Amino acid sequence: MPGVFINYRTGDGDATASHVDDKLRRFFGDDNVFRDRRSMTSGTDFPPELRRRLENSTVLLVLIGGRWLDIETPDGRRRIDVDGDYVLEEIRCALSWRKVVIPVLLDNARLPAVGDLPPDISDLSSRQQIVLRTPYMHRDLDWLVEEVARHIPPAPETTQEKTGGGPPDDRGGGNYGGTFTRSAVGPKASYVENPAPRRKKNRDD
Repeated sequence: MPGVFINYRTGDGDATASHVDDKLRRFFGDDNVFRDRRSMTSGTDFPPELRRRLENSTVLLVLIGGRWLDIETPDGRRRIDVDGDYVLEEIRCALSWRKVVIPVLLDNARLPAVGDLPPDISDLSSRQQIVLRTPYMHRDLDWLVEEVARHIPPAPETTQEKTGGGPPDDRGGGNYGGTFTRSAVGPKASYVENPAPRRKKNRDD
């Protein structure tokens, strides 16, 4: 089954990566969501297992916080510029393998510009992003699930759970989303969108 791989920088998004992992596992199953610190047991040969799981994934989520570009090595180099950096290598491989790569911006973080990125991952700057905001995490995570579900079917045991997601209408006080439903003739699940309610023109995005 296709899966999702969570890419994040230690010191910039660790806690959010855990929340994303928990939410996605509820809909897509434990074996179809990869986060290194949960998914790999003691004694696992780290680099080849990362590569294997990334190869078997359909979607790479790149969590980008406010310090994502600026975290440095002890000798003062940006980690994202260092060959062998796991965040860099995972993004590089996913782009070259034509995976679905989704930047996930945390709170006020911005998508890096082309000139701020190493050349071999500069295409990241042109990918459509998703925003996760701490005050609205419960709603934004539902939206993330809906977007991932465009590429990965939910696990059968989760198909009756409603996400209540979609880009939240902060001023109008409502959400729009849909419901995962199980087919009457088999285990395949589908996502059914609910109609979007009327919203005020000047809402927060």
